[in-house]
Amino acid sequence: LLGDEYANLTILARNNTGYHNLTLLISEGNGLILRMKKRKEL
Repeated sequence: LLGDEYANLTILARNNTGYHNLTLLISEGNGLILRMKKRKEL
């Protein structure tokens, strides 16, 4: 979205279940970014 720039987003979890779900989303997002960078290099 922002090209090579990064943006910060603060997300707070309401409870342990929400925190667990956030960690899962972050893990998925990190994998997506790595796949996009590899594709861009090709």
